[in-house]
Amino acid sequence: MLKNPLLKTIWEQSRVWVYVIGILASLSIVILFYQTQVVTLETEQLQHRQSSLQKQVLAREAKLSESGVPVSAVELMEDNLKQFSQLIPPKQKLSDFIGELFHWADEANLEIHQVSYQPKIDKETEYLNYGLSFSLQGTYKQLKKFMYLLENSKRILIVDKIGLTGKRNKDNSTSVNLQINLTTLFQEVPK
Repeated sequence: MLKNPLLKTIWEQSRVWVYVIGILASLSIVILFYQTQVVTLETEQLQHRQSSLQKQVLAREAKLSESGVPVSAVELMEDNLKQFSQLIPPKQKLSDFIGELFHWADEANLEIHQVSYQPKIDKETEYLNYGLSFSLQGTYKQLKKFMYLLENSKRILIVDKIGLTGKRNKDNSTSVNLQINLTTLFQEVPK
């Protein structure tokens, strides 16, 4: 089989090592092939993606620098808008808010007889604006307590109009009528 005596001796004495070296050489060729065909291609794709993202970031920073607003300020505004959006409940929570109004009136020993509301979608923000109007009658101290509870609500409330009228009762006491129009926000579809 082998004509060279040196090769024949090596083959007979170190047959296992020849197989090991052959396997290692084959494995090295397979790894080299895998690296050039798979790893290198993936690396190039990732480098291209990284380059594309860096260009996008640079373009964004250039636009922001043209506007005169620092990037950190824009990021802060984005965070604030996200937090603001989380404060606005879905429209299904309107009944909870009406319940809170009646609860605050009860805490101030007042009574709300009727709440009228008008829903309207703000096209710019896509929030559902509910304009509510109602009136309360009581002493100045009671109305002041109700307004305090209203102001300390965790909801976003915009007081559009407040009207106060007072009248003297037969027993010489004074009662005050509070007419209030306010707007609160709800999400049409939770974001």
